[in-house]
Amino acid sequence: MRRVNRVLSGVLFCVPLMGFALNNATSYTTQAQVVDLQQQALMALSQGGNLKQNESKIFLGVTIKGNLDKAQAALQYAVNLVPERQDLTYALASVEVMNGNLNAARMNYSHLEQQTPQSVDALTFQAGYAAVAGESQLARRYQAQLVALNTPAAKHNLQALAIAESAFNLQPKIDFSKSVNPSARSVIVILGYALHSDGSMDDKLIHRLEVGLATLQQNPLATIIVSGGVAQGGVTETYLMRQWLIEHGVKNSQVILEDKSIDTVSNALNSLALVQKLGDIDHVIVVSSSSHIRRAVAVFEQASANLNLALTIDNQAAWDWGNLKASPAASVTEKSLILRDTLRTAGLWALPGILR
Repeated sequence: MRRVNRVLSGVLFCVPLMGFALNNATSYTTQAQVVDLQQQALMALSQGGNLKQNESKIFLGVTIKGNLDKAQAALQYAVNLVPERQDLTYALASVEVMNGNLNAARMNYSHLEQQTPQSVDALTFQAGYAAVAGESQLARRYQAQLVALNTPAAKHNLQALAIAESAFNLQPKIDFSKSVNPSARSVIVILGYALHSDGSMDDKLIHRLEVGLATLQQNPLATIIVSGGVAQGGVTETYLMRQWLIEHGVKNSQVILEDKSIDTVSNALNSLALVQKLGDIDHVIVVSSSSHIRRAVAVFEQASANLNLALTIDNQAAWDWGNLKASPAASVTEKSLILRDTLRTAGLWALPGILR
């Protein structure tokens, strides 16, 4: 009988251990699945595919690539597997914003805020997207909560929200006389645009260069930074941009290459790091397509704030709104993307820990 009891005790003792082993195995399997899903989302974001047309229609002068539907589906699956992982929910909401699913994104941000009511990030997103949707009273309520937290992070994010909201109403400049500042303390930053597969420049990029050159003619002592590092056909955007400018009479010594950027956020961060090294600069003129200029200016303003630079961020737009006689008001989709990239520049990653 004692032997039977000892055997039963041994079996009972082993049961929780077996359960622990099974739970561990399940946990490791889930972790592996989540990592795989994250990689699928990243791959989908970096490759061509069946993009929704909302962003490409609004930002005619912006390079668009990726498959947002696949990325969103992968992240949704990951969130379903481990709903306690807030980083995954933040990532999903970010992709939903990119994909034009603002209501779904706001539901996820609301869920995150309910989980952690004192979270600076959750309150920031809530405030920002309420402003995007035109719900100003709700936006101010969340901003008041951030003010009440009185932390450096909350203050930093409030500044980013203010920069984004200011850009919502920015009027692109097409009158060159309005950006004249004929001093050596000016820098003109011309943003790149994706090259064709054979390494040739798109008409949109050439138009930006023409506007950049005209801007230089009004600011002859300025330095030019050409920004964009994506290569096609063995050359980068910046290499061809500098070559075009030199062929049109600009001195080689007057042009600086910034060839590490892959998007607007990195354009701003990398270009203003170069501006900081130049020293004694107080005026930056950003040149991009008119459909992109609001977002570009907001991102450059935030990058300047990150570095505590005392800069006036000006703009000069290459018109790409066809026969429109005036700049259209920013739509909800455009505002959401301005906000997204301003917050990315401020340090709130699109996919936390994975993709800025």
